[in-house]
Amino acid sequence: MSITAAPVRRPRMPSARTLGLGALVLVLFALVIALTPTRAGTGTLDPAGSGQSGARALTQVLGAHGVKVIVVRNAAELAAAVAEHPAKATTVVFGDSTYLRKTAVAEMARAAPVARWVVLYPSQGVLDGLGLPVENHPSIDETRATATAKCTSVFVASSDEVNDPGSALRLASTQAAVSCFGPADDALWLELRAAADRPATTVIGFSDNFDNRHIIAASHAGMAVRALGEQPTLIWVHADATALPADIDEAAESVWPAWLGPVGAVLFTAVVALALARGRRLGPLVAEPMPVVVRAVETTQSRARLYHRARDRERAAHALRLATTRRLATRIGASRSLPTDQVSRLVADLTGTDATHVNNLLAGPVPADDGALTTLATGLAELEERVRAI
Repeated sequence: MSITAAPVRRPRMPSARTLGLGALVLVLFALVIALTPTRAGTGTLDPAGSGQSGARALTQVLGAHGVKVIVVRNAAELAAAVAEHPAKATTVVFGDSTYLRKTAVAEMARAAPVARWVVLYPSQGVLDGLGLPVENHPSIDETRATATAKCTSVFVASSDEVNDPGSALRLASTQAAVSCFGPADDALWLELRAAADRPATTVIGFSDNFDNRHIIAASHAGMAVRALGEQPTLIWVHADATALPADIDEAAESVWPAWLGPVGAVLFTAVVALALARGRRLGPLVAEPMPVVVRAVETTQSRARLYHRARDRERAAHALRLATTRRLATRIGASRSLPTDQVSRLVADLTGTDATHVNNLLAGPVPADDGALTTLATGLAELEERVRAI
């Protein structure tokens, strides 16, 4: 006797190659998102920005003091604004420098021969583009939460304080300069004298202190008004990603670090190599013959081993008794659904066996151990043999 097992349809798992390609797509998608510049819009220190990082409060205060604030986005607008106002009565402030590139800043510097430049929290590219002998670097004293001016300046009082100082500034030459909130090699505020290629310039190593959220703290408001309101006209350069690229050479300088391209290429190559290596199949596919034929005795033995391993003598005894009862009912011509006590009585009458003994075999207590289970199986087999012999 043999049992033909129906083929089991298992869910098809994705191959290693499919998983590798999926991972590659996810990595590329993440890189695209990570490398896509976000639009500045009304970003940090936007003169018209009313959010916490905007500078609308400062511009309104300047306007109340009689200062005319003009916002420009690129070199062309800067040149036009400078041409319309007296140069000696104009200050140009370079605000958020996130989207200012060196070449564009150099072009703006040539277009702004005014009385003073004010540079807020500049990047090194902005400093180099303006031709300033200043380096931007992390503060030597990173533990300071506040800083006191301790300098003599038209715009800053010696007792003025700032909260949460930003990046420090280092004077890169022996040129005389006024340094506030720290020495010349670790200052937050530098005032440079006019030179042949530039006007007098104030470089400020912080910007958050002048936004809407922090302008009223410490001495921020007073310093901002004095530095930016010196002249009756203030031209505020607030370049953003939507306006600046049309005015500069895209290949001249990138906002991304130089190592990003090589590292991205290496990561891309590594992901492709991993996908190919993990998705490679070693040898041809092996087809399993179906259907699989399993011998009945193997199935019985497997179930017996499972019962034995689980020590489930109750279930094993029940299976043996149920199967024997049904076979006996069929042998004596009774219904397979006949109650066990009636089958016991009929079998006892037919074979002349004690009815109590037959009932104990077919519906007795659960065997206490493996030996009792073996005895029960033997007794059931002998009972079937007696009925079969009649």
